[in-house]
Amino acid sequence: MKKLSKRFLTLAIACVMAMAMAVPAFADFDNGTTHTYHIKNNTIAGDYVYLNLYGTGGVYASRDVTVYPRTTSDDQVWYITNKVRDVKKVYNNRTDTSGNRYTLNINTNTNNCNVYPDYSSNDADSRVQIIGDMARFCIKLARSGLYVHALTDSTHNVLWSSSIQYWNELS
Repeated sequence: MKKLSKRFLTLAIACVMAMAMAVPAFADFDNGTTHTYHIKNNTIAGDYVYLNLYGTGGVYASRDVTVYPRTTSDDQVWYITNKVRDVKKVYNNRTDTSGNRYTLNINTNTNNCNVYPDYSSNDADSRVQIIGDMARFCIKLARSGLYVHALTDSTHNVLWSSSIQYWNELS
Protein backbone atom coordinates (compact mmCIF):
# COMPACT_ATOMS: atom_id res chain seq x y z
CA MET A 1 0.00 0.00 0.00
CA LYS A 2 2.90 2.38 0.76
CA LYS A 3 4.36 1.85 -2.73
CA LEU A 4 1.00 2.70 -4.33
CA SER A 5 0.67 5.87 -2.19
CA LYS A 6 4.20 6.96 -3.14
CA ARG A 7 3.45 6.42 -6.82
CA PHE A 8 0.27 8.49 -6.62
CA LEU A 9 2.15 11.23 -4.77
CA THR A 10 4.94 11.16 -7.37
CA LEU A 11 2.40 11.31 -10.18
CA ALA A 12 0.58 14.23 -8.52
CA ILE A 13 3.85 16.16 -8.06
CA ALA A 14 4.80 15.50 -11.69
CA CYS A 15 1.41 16.80 -12.87
CA VAL A 16 1.72 19.96 -10.75
CA MET A 17 5.22 20.61 -12.11
CA ALA A 18 4.07 20.06 -15.71
CA MET A 19 1.18 22.50 -15.24
CA ALA A 20 3.46 25.10 -13.67
CA MET A 21 5.86 24.91 -16.60
CA ALA A 22 2.96 25.24 -19.05
CA VAL A 23 2.12 28.76 -17.82
CA PRO A 24 2.70 31.15 -20.73
CA ALA A 25 6.14 32.72 -20.78
CA PHE A 26 4.62 36.17 -21.15
CA ALA A 27 2.15 36.09 -18.28
CA ASP A 28 4.27 38.75 -16.60
CA PHE A 29 3.33 41.13 -19.42
CA ASP A 30 -0.27 41.21 -18.27
CA ASN A 31 0.77 43.69 -15.64
CA GLY A 32 -2.36 45.85 -15.67
CA THR A 33 -2.31 49.42 -14.41
CA THR A 34 -0.72 48.51 -11.08
CA HIS A 35 2.66 47.71 -12.66
CA THR A 36 3.82 50.58 -14.82
CA TYR A 37 7.17 50.88 -16.52
CA HIS A 38 9.48 53.01 -18.58
CA ILE A 39 10.07 51.08 -21.81
CA LYS A 40 13.70 51.39 -22.87
CA ASN A 41 15.15 50.68 -26.32
CA ASN A 42 18.00 48.15 -26.11
CA THR A 43 19.21 48.80 -29.67
CA ILE A 44 19.90 52.55 -29.74
CA ALA A 45 23.00 53.87 -28.02
CA GLY A 46 22.90 57.23 -26.23
CA ASP A 47 20.27 59.15 -24.33
CA TYR A 48 17.23 58.92 -26.63
CA VAL A 49 16.04 55.49 -25.59
CA TYR A 50 12.69 55.63 -23.72
CA LEU A 51 9.22 55.44 -25.32
CA ASN A 52 7.75 58.90 -24.91
CA LEU A 53 4.67 60.91 -25.92
CA TYR A 54 5.87 63.80 -28.07
CA GLY A 55 5.25 67.36 -26.91
CA THR A 56 3.54 68.63 -23.80
CA GLY A 57 0.03 68.78 -22.43
CA GLY A 58 -2.66 66.16 -22.13
CA VAL A 59 -2.95 62.95 -24.08
CA TYR A 60 -4.97 63.10 -27.30
CA ALA A 61 -5.72 61.03 -30.41
CA SER A 62 -2.80 60.61 -32.83
CA ARG A 63 -0.22 62.12 -30.45
CA ASP A 64 3.17 60.99 -31.79
CA VAL A 65 5.36 58.50 -29.95
CA THR A 66 9.07 59.27 -29.87
CA VAL A 67 12.08 58.18 -27.87
CA TYR A 68 13.49 60.64 -25.37
CA PRO A 69 15.84 60.67 -22.37
CA ARG A 70 14.32 59.36 -19.13
CA THR A 71 12.01 61.77 -17.31
CA THR A 72 9.57 61.56 -14.41
CA SER A 73 6.61 62.49 -16.65
CA ASP A 74 3.66 60.16 -17.25
CA ASP A 75 4.46 60.67 -20.95
CA GLN A 76 6.97 57.84 -20.47
CA VAL A 77 4.96 55.53 -18.22
CA TRP A 78 3.42 52.46 -19.92
CA TYR A 79 1.77 49.17 -19.05
CA ILE A 80 0.96 46.07 -21.06
CA THR A 81 -2.23 44.04 -20.69
CA ASN A 82 -3.73 40.97 -22.30
CA LYS A 83 -6.51 41.67 -24.76
CA VAL A 84 -7.20 38.14 -26.03
CA ARG A 85 -4.89 35.16 -25.45
CA ASP A 86 -1.43 36.16 -26.69
CA VAL A 87 -2.64 39.49 -28.11
CA LYS A 88 -1.91 42.45 -25.89
CA LYS A 89 -2.08 46.23 -25.84
CA VAL A 90 0.54 48.73 -24.71
CA TYR A 91 -1.13 51.58 -22.83
CA ASN A 92 0.25 54.94 -21.81
CA ASN A 93 -0.46 55.73 -18.17
CA ARG A 94 -2.22 59.01 -19.04
CA THR A 95 -5.96 59.40 -19.60
CA ASP A 96 -7.86 62.22 -21.28
CA THR A 97 -10.42 64.39 -19.50
CA SER A 98 -13.13 61.78 -20.22
CA GLY A 99 -11.05 59.01 -18.63
CA ASN A 100 -10.20 57.27 -21.93
CA ARG A 101 -7.03 55.12 -22.02
CA TYR A 102 -4.64 55.45 -24.97
CA THR A 103 -2.73 52.61 -26.64
CA LEU A 104 0.18 52.39 -29.04
CA ASN A 105 -1.36 52.61 -32.47
CA ILE A 106 -0.36 52.65 -36.15
CA ASN A 107 -1.20 55.41 -38.60
CA THR A 108 -2.02 53.14 -41.54
CA ASN A 109 -1.07 55.82 -44.11
CA THR A 110 2.44 56.54 -42.79
CA ASN A 111 3.25 53.63 -40.39
CA ASN A 112 3.87 56.29 -37.76
CA CYS A 113 3.56 55.10 -34.17
CA ASN A 114 1.18 57.20 -32.11
CA VAL A 115 -1.37 56.75 -29.35
CA TYR A 116 -5.09 56.52 -29.87
CA PRO A 117 -8.07 55.99 -27.57
CA ASP A 118 -8.76 52.33 -26.87
CA TYR A 119 -11.95 51.96 -28.90
CA SER A 120 -13.08 48.58 -30.20
CA SER A 121 -13.37 50.06 -33.72
CA ASN A 122 -9.62 50.72 -33.56
CA ASP A 123 -8.65 47.29 -32.23
CA ALA A 124 -6.69 46.05 -35.25
CA ASP A 125 -4.43 49.12 -35.22
CA SER A 126 -3.41 48.70 -31.58
CA ARG A 127 -3.32 44.96 -30.79
CA VAL A 128 0.25 43.74 -30.38
CA GLN A 129 2.22 40.62 -29.63
CA ILE A 130 5.14 40.76 -27.22
CA ILE A 131 7.98 38.53 -28.36
CA GLY A 132 10.55 37.81 -25.65
CA ASP A 133 10.55 38.53 -21.94
CA MET A 134 10.70 41.67 -19.80
CA ALA A 135 14.48 41.86 -20.11
CA ARG A 136 14.43 41.85 -23.94
CA PHE A 137 11.36 41.93 -26.14
CA CYS A 138 9.93 43.16 -29.44
CA ILE A 139 6.55 44.81 -29.83
CA LYS A 140 4.88 43.46 -32.99
CA LEU A 141 1.62 44.66 -34.48
CA ALA A 142 -0.60 41.56 -34.28
CA ARG A 143 -2.14 41.94 -37.75
CA SER A 144 1.14 42.40 -39.64
CA GLY A 145 4.88 41.82 -39.56
CA LEU A 146 5.60 45.35 -38.33
CA TYR A 147 7.50 46.13 -35.12
CA VAL A 148 7.86 49.24 -32.98
CA HIS A 149 11.05 50.79 -34.33
CA ALA A 150 12.76 53.92 -33.02
CA LEU A 151 14.65 56.07 -35.48
CA THR A 152 18.01 57.46 -34.48
CA ASP A 153 17.90 60.67 -36.52
CA SER A 154 17.28 64.12 -35.07
CA THR A 155 13.50 63.61 -34.88
CA HIS A 156 13.76 60.56 -32.60
CA ASN A 157 10.45 59.40 -34.06
CA VAL A 158 9.00 55.91 -33.59
CA LEU A 159 7.51 54.00 -36.53
CA TRP A 160 6.08 50.56 -37.22
CA SER A 161 8.72 48.84 -39.36
CA SER A 162 9.80 45.41 -40.56
CA SER A 163 13.09 46.01 -38.69
CA ILE A 164 13.17 44.39 -35.27
CA GLN A 165 14.31 46.40 -32.28
CA TYR A 166 14.53 45.19 -28.72
CA TRP A 167 13.09 46.89 -25.66
CA ASN A 168 12.89 46.22 -21.94
CA GLU A 169 10.73 47.41 -19.07
CA LEU A 170 12.28 49.32 -16.21
CA SER A 171 10.44 50.31 -13.06
